[in-house]
Amino acid sequence: MAIDENVRAQIRAGWADAMARLADGALVRYGNEKKVYVIESGKKRWIPTAEVFNGLGYDWKKIATVAAS
Repeated sequence: MAIDENVRAQIRAGWADAMARLADGALVRYGNEKKVYVIESGKKRWIPTAEVFNGLGYDWKKIATVAAS
């Protein structure tokens, strides 16, 4: 199914707006994904392993689950 370029632009704009609302250092997981990301300068950065997550001193209880779009 092809998506109109205007729709794509609206999706990108909405995503950028949502990311800008998350504070730096926020930990997020999308829907049922197992991947965890940290927000840095309005961008999501994947944390590739539990070892890296723990090594960076993050708290597993502080991961927010965000509805997948």
